[in-house]
Order: sequence, then C-alpha cells, then structure tokens
Amino acid sequence: MASTESGDGSVINIIKITRKDNEPDEIKLDEEALAEVFQHKDVANLPIVLYSVVGPYRSGKSFLLNLFLRFMKLRTHPTDDLQPNPQEELESTFAYRGGIIKGCTEGIFLLKTPYITTTCDGQKVAVFIMDTQGMFDFDSSAKNMSTVVGFSFLISSFQFYNCKGVNKQSFDTIHQFANFASEVKQSQNTSPFQSLMLLVRDWKSKDFTPGLEGGRRYFDELLEERSKANKNIRHSLMQSFDKIECFLFPPPGDTVEAMGKEDTTCLIKDIAPAFLNKCDEFFEHLCDPNNLILKKIDNEVVTCSDLFEYAKEYARIIENEEVAPIEGFIEGGKKAKVKIAIRECEKAYKQEMKKMLLEHPEQSNVQNIHEESKIKAYTLFCQKTEERGEEMIEDGKRKLDRLITLCYENILDKRKMNEITNFCFSCYRDNMMNWEGGEDELQKEHDLQKAEASKRFQEDKKPENDQLLKKYQQKLDTEIQAFYEAMQTRVRAQVVLRETVGEFSEALNQGIQLQPYQAVNSKAKLAAINQLMKIKKSLPHHIFKKYCNDFKKQAKTVYTSVKRANWRNRNILGAIAGTFGLAALVAGAVVAPLLPAIIAAEVSTAGIISSTITGAATAGGVTGGVTSVATNDDTESKYNVKVAALAVGLLGRDILFSESDFSDVDDPSLFLFNDNLDETFD
Repeated sequence: MASTESGDGSVINIIKITRKDNEPDEIKLDEEALAEVFQHKDVANLPIVLYSVVGPYRSGKSFLLNLFLRFMKLRTHPTDDLQPNPQEELESTFAYRGGIIKGCTEGIFLLKTPYITTTCDGQKVAVFIMDTQGMFDFDSSAKNMSTVVGFSFLISSFQFYNCKGVNKQSFDTIHQFANFASEVKQSQNTSPFQSLMLLVRDWKSKDFTPGLEGGRRYFDELLEERSKANKNIRHSLMQSFDKIECFLFPPPGDTVEAMGKEDTTCLIKDIAPAFLNKCDEFFEHLCDPNNLILKKIDNEVVTCSDLFEYAKEYARIIENEEVAPIEGFIEGGKKAKVKIAIRECEKAYKQEMKKMLLEHPEQSNVQNIHEESKIKAYTLFCQKTEERGEEMIEDGKRKLDRLITLCYENILDKRKMNEITNFCFSCYRDNMMNWEGGEDELQKEHDLQKAEASKRFQEDKKPENDQLLKKYQQKLDTEIQAFYEAMQTRVRAQVVLRETVGEFSEALNQGIQLQPYQAVNSKAKLAAINQLMKIKKSLPHHIFKKYCNDFKKQAKTVYTSVKRANWRNRNILGAIAGTFGLAALVAGAVVAPLLPAIIAAEVSTAGIISSTITGAATAGGVTGGVTSVATNDDTESKYNVKVAALAVGLLGRDILFSESDFSDVDDPSLFLFNDNLDETFD
C-alpha cells in the first residue's frame, strides 16, 4: 500500500449475540456502533476495502489478523532497530487464546479506525479488517452461523475462508454461498460477492509448496476432484466470485500450537520463522495497490457511508426468519439503494442551492432557484433508482420531497437570521467606529452599544426556531466581541504610535546638535522600531503594516521639520561667523607688516590665520562643509585658508545650506518600514 496511515488499534463489536436459557439466541446489529465507524467524517465519503475472515472455530483466524495488524503497523511506523525485541508480544487487538474446545470470538468485530491508503491509480480509500465468530462450535446454532457468515460475505470486498484443510464440510459451506450468489445474479445480473481467498493452515504436505502459487495449484486440483461428483461446482464458484485464490500456510510452530486455554498472549520469537515469512508474503500480496478490491454493489463502488445503509438492510434480512434469503436480500438491496439515492439527491439539492444563491443573492430569486434545484434533484433520483420498483420509487420521492421542503424552509430561516444579525452588528460597528475617546472609556461604550444591538436583535421578527435563534445570538455576540477586542488592540496601538513618534522627535532634537543627521536619524528610528515591534504580535499583519506606514510618514515629516529648523538656526550663526571671518582677514592684513617680528618671536603666521579661521568656522557651526584647514607654511595653503574663511563667512548660507541637503529624506532606504513588509518581517 502507498501513503498508509494507521488506525488506533481498537475494535468494536458490531454483530452481538446474546445467549438466553431455553430461548433462541438474540442476534442484533449495533447500528450506533457501526455508524460511529462508517459515518465518521474522515471516512464517510471514501471508497472502502473490507477484509473479513470466516471459518471453523479454533483455526487461528484472530491470531492471523493480529499478525496482519502488526505488519500494517510496521509499514506505517517503520523502526530502525536492526535486532527485534526478543520480548515482543503479539498484540491481541482481536482477542485470541489457546485451547481446543471453546472459541474466543463471539459475533463480529470490526477495526474501529481504518488504514487510509491509495490504490494504484492514486484513489484514496479506507481499509477495514473484520473478525467473525468461528463456525461449527458446540454452542452456536445453525442460525447464528449462517447470520455471521452471511453478513460477512455480503459486506466484505475481500473474503477469507480460514480452515485447516479444505474438507467436505468447508467446501459445502462455500458452495452453499456460491449457490446463493448464483440465484441473486440471475435476478439482478450481478453477483453480491467479489473476492474469495482460501487460507489453508498448518500445511505440511510436500505435494504443494506453501504460499500463493502452491495454493493455486492445490485449489485447481481440488476443484477438479470435486467436479467429478458435481460437474457444475467449478462453474458455480467462478460465476459467484470475481476472483478466487488460495494460500497455504505452514504450521506456526510447536510453542504456538501448544498454547492452552489460559494463554492469551504469544511472543513473536516463539512463532516459527517459516510461518512468519509466509505471513509477510501473504500480507505483501494483499497490500499491493494493484490487489486492493474496492467494495462494489450492483457494479458500483460504494463509500463507507453507503455500506452502512446496506449493512442495516442486510442485518434485518438475515435476522428475519420469515423472509426468504434470496428475495429478502434483493429487496433489502433495493431499499438501501433508494436510501442512498435520497441522501445523495438531498445533498445535490443543497449544493445547487448554494451555488445559485451565490450567483443570484437577491431575495426575489430564492423561490425560482428552489424550484430549479428541486427539479434537478428529482431527475437525479429517477436516474439512480431505475428498476427499483414503482412503489419503492414513489415512496422515496415523497421522502425526498419532505427533506427538500425542510431544507428550503431552513435556508429561508437562515437567510432571515443572517440579515437580522448583520444589521444588528453593523449598527454596533458603526457606532463604535464613530466613537472617540481613550482606552479607559472604551469598555463602557462597548457595553452600551452591545446592549443596544442585543435589544434590536430581540425586537426583530424572527423564525420560531429556538435552536436557530440561540445559534445566531451566539454568532452576534461572537462578532461583537471580536470587533471589540480588535478596537482595544487598535486603541493601544495608536497610543504606542503617538508615543513612538514623540520619542523619535525628541531623540532627533537632542542628538542632531552633536552628530551627523544620518546617524541621528538611524539611531532614533532603531529605538522607534523596537517600540513598534512590541505590538506586532497583537495585530493582524495588514493592521501592523498600516501603523508602520503611518510611522514612516510621520517620521519623515518630523525628520524634515527638525532638520530645516536646525539649518535655519545655523544660518543665523553662519552670518555672525562671516563677520568674524572678515574681521580676521583685516586683522591679518594689519599684522602682515609685523611678520618679521612675529617670525622672530617663533610664531607661525599660517598658524595664527588658521586658528582664527577655524575658530570662526567653529563658531559658525560648520560640521559638514569646512572640517579642516591647511596648517603648513606654503603660499598656496595660506591662499586656501583665506578662500575657505571667505566662503564660510559670506557664502555659507547660499552654498552649504541649499535645498539639496534635504534630498536624502526621500531616499526610502532611510526607513526600515518600506513597502515590502512581507520580506522585512516574515
């Protein structure tokens, strides 16, 4: 099998036999238990593969099924252990024990959770395993035996007949059901049975090798011998089953065969290796996707939910002694088919209504859509119930009509309730959106508006359906609560945003006096980012993105404003610096005639001028334009110093403080919160 998923390893008793003193045993299908399995939402609509085993009691049926489950478990959860656990016990999911007198299983047990796998064409299917009570024991009546075996044959897709050698008794039992299948086939042109495999246990003869090939040769020879007594037996069997196989198993080993009635467990190491090897070969054959047999009835693949309907009808027929088996089976099959058709047509009506209402949501179109969907459902029902009997079909139509009417009324009620609920919620939402206030007053406003919405909901005319009213009242409360919590989060986020922008502005104003703009901007933004990240997890991504974009815009405005204000202040200081610079140049001209004396005093004229200009530049607040001046004694350096001082003093406002200095504000790389937020935060 491919893509196998394991079940939980528990079983349920679906056919129960209650023994009574001096009265016939009571045989009953546990419909509730079977519905729990077959109508479970995970498997209800999946095709089903059902392995079931019947056969004489004390022949090892349950023991073999537990080995099958172990095999499936190891495939689903393979182990890396190279050495097997010497103390591993064979689990008793299907109860088993030793002994030779009394059987262990009573009734029919079904694996509760199936194995989910895929066929060779990729179709997903549910694989179930079923164990049955042993035949021919001392306590069971002929009715018990025929009920259990008949039910197993009817609902399984792959039937095992387990026995220790195919004797006349076993062969006659198989032939009996083959004759039943032949009679059914004559009435409805299809056999109720699919695949049969004989499991011959404790095989010791050298005439045929244990395994599938040896089993095939053995069964062919057996049929040839039996055909001498009954020439029609081969034809009867081949017509009754789509496929018949045989598998020969060697003995399980002396330890297993010696188990007493008190022995309910068995160690894997005590099972004969030859037997385990053949079990693996057998299970591999069953699990091959090409060998999965989907359950079919009337040549149509059925789902788990479909098979539940058939199982109920089959159980009633088998339990009813007054009904002839053939006629009862055919009649039960027709009833199940009609029930399934009703369910499928009701589902088709709902799907068509949903589709059309989405395309035409206007209230005036609902009646027309209902009528069209109803006609389509009736047409589908007639197609699915051809040749099921006129009376049965008419009864089915009446049931379908009642279901569709109830469904339509329910749709109208829900549309009305949706309309009322949406209106009440819209009133609450609009009033809350128009409200302005702090976080402390939000709770009071919420309580007030919620009470108004609930009052409006109660006053509107609504369908007389208490369950529906309760459902939509809960829906309204849930929507209101969700919106309120979202508002709480947004109010808190707005507070954080205002605080973040304020802190960003303050950081810019404080730091921009001492550091380059880019560094201050980056540092302030980093602090703001850390603040915003505190609310990221509490907001939906699109809301968080909105606040990030809001911060981006506000931060840009603040940054530009602070920078412009700071440049204006420096322009004023620049003008003052220019005056001092010009005075310094005049002073330099006065000092020039005294240069020899200054040199004699070992004072550097260039150093004096340089110090004067640098001081003036510093006083003017130049941090990015003139950051250094020449300090050597050559003529060119002296000239450069004078030009620099003149530039600082006279041209600083027009050159150093031009609009080009604000171009970096529009550079998106300056802001972390750019448009590509998915890459930034995800």
